[in-house]
Amino acid sequence: MKFINSKTSLFRSSNSDLLLLLCYFLFTCFFYIERTSFLDNPFTIFKLINDESLFVNASRYPAAVLQILPLLAIKFGVPLKLVLFVHSLSYFLFHAVIFCLIRYGLKDKVMSWLLLLTLTLPVAYTFFWNNNELFLGLTTLCLWLALMREGKLVGSIIVAIILAWIHPLLAVIVLFLMVLSVLTKDINKTTLLYNLLAYSISYFMKSKFFPNYYDTGKRELLMKNLTQFEISSGSFLDLLGSTSYWPIALCCIVVLGVLLYCRHWLYAVLLTGFYTCFLLLTELTEVDPSYVFYNEGNYRVLFFVAVYTLLVSRLYEKIGWIRIALAILIIIAFIRIGLSSTFYSDRITWYQEVARTHDRKVLSYGNQTKQKLIQSWASPFESMLLSTISGESKTTIFSDDPSSLAEEMKSNQQMITTHGKFLIYNPSNGYFRLADKNYSAGHIE
Repeated sequence: MKFINSKTSLFRSSNSDLLLLLCYFLFTCFFYIERTSFLDNPFTIFKLINDESLFVNASRYPAAVLQILPLLAIKFGVPLKLVLFVHSLSYFLFHAVIFCLIRYGLKDKVMSWLLLLTLTLPVAYTFFWNNNELFLGLTTLCLWLALMREGKLVGSIIVAIILAWIHPLLAVIVLFLMVLSVLTKDINKTTLLYNLLAYSISYFMKSKFFPNYYDTGKRELLMKNLTQFEISSGSFLDLLGSTSYWPIALCCIVVLGVLLYCRHWLYAVLLTGFYTCFLLLTELTEVDPSYVFYNEGNYRVLFFVAVYTLLVSRLYEKIGWIRIALAILIIIAFIRIGLSSTFYSDRITWYQEVARTHDRKVLSYGNQTKQKLIQSWASPFESMLLSTISGESKTTIFSDDPSSLAEEMKSNQQMITTHGKFLIYNPSNGYFRLADKNYSAGHIE
């Protein structure tokens, strides 16, 4: 049973959603190097080339689907820049395919718009740091909701099982959506019960039999801080006080204000409770406030639940200026993406120069470098990738303590990484070709 008629004034129209998807696609194509040369993606590309097989990180198997096309491109030996383009395109295709399933298969334009708005309005830095499985999970949640709204029990259960393997934070969103759906009575209770059971069993199986270092570490940190109650107002102040997240903060405040103004007290209490619990959760897991890209990714969850709550309450119908507001916010969203791109393009140029002048060096670094570096663990892969697409393969590793790699520097003439020593990798891959060279220590401000 649908709680919103897709033919209402906001959704009936036109193909404006397709125009928005097209704009997102064009940005994906234009910024393909920036989107695939930051932190995790260069590591993934390196692993695909080096191992010639799919790479599963932290037991999040559904995310491996994004590697199929770039792996095929590598198998066919296409140029490295084309591999990067295909990898950037894979992220777009994931969202686009689910969008089409919802819009054309299930004919639910409301959920397809929820997908698109979550993909664009709260986004700036996360357009480029796109590998977070949480983003895939939010899109998959749109499909799951659409299936339940249409009464597709088997399909929704299958998606519920998959959701548990995408990202652990989805659990709190699933719980919120379940409670909200019970209150609004928009989804059959039997469907909700079966889906909750399927998700819970799948989540338990993953946690019990497929533990991984990342989720285990975060869970231990959460329990430690929860026991000691070491929390502050950091996440709240970061969200409200930083200009980097103003579209998310604005949306959260406006939706809550509309609910209160229209006296939807229960929805307002539920939404406020979710805001509070989620921000406390991010605070307890000690998210670094300087990682704007990471925090923006987490706060997108707040945007998602706020917009969904606005839809389920149908109060958007009472906002006469909502079309104009959405159009303005969408335009601003793409402007923000364009402005954010300069950080990543400048970083590419910087990395290529570092690799050119510091090939096979273990570098300590100062604060000026740290601002561009962000995280040092990815430096060997980023420098290798970016130097290769600009000419000759080179690699550099940044380290807080170069002396800890003293033994590796003596014995390794190919590549040192913090994820293991790659002494010799497949010489037939035709992509990365390093001449033997002794490592040395250095420093860069």
